[in-house]
Amino acid sequence: MNQWKLAFGSRDGYYGASTTYPLPFVLNLRQDPFESYTQAPGPRGDVTQHKTWLLNAALEQLMQHVGSLKAFPPSQKSTSLDVNKLIDSMVNAGAARPAAAPAQQ
Repeated sequence: MNQWKLAFGSRDGYYGASTTYPLPFVLNLRQDPFESYTQAPGPRGDVTQHKTWLLNAALEQLMQHVGSLKAFPPSQKSTSLDVNKLIDSMVNAGAARPAAAPAQQ
């Protein structure tokens, strides 16, 4: 989304252990093209809090992508991708989360 990138997890090297984050890293690729800010100490939550609109935009793009996978399913079988399970997990996660209060202006 323009210069912004959301990182939901990382891996320590090619064969290293994977780590998922409770909140995604919000990276500004124009300011930090090598994504080295994730290694710096400091309030990562501050950037995430000020850029929460990115999560809604990312979710909208993700839903469009999932919709395209339903409309045009992959031609080869996959052992790791099940679109129906992905959609079910997204719906269940959304149903378990309380509705957000409307924004005040």
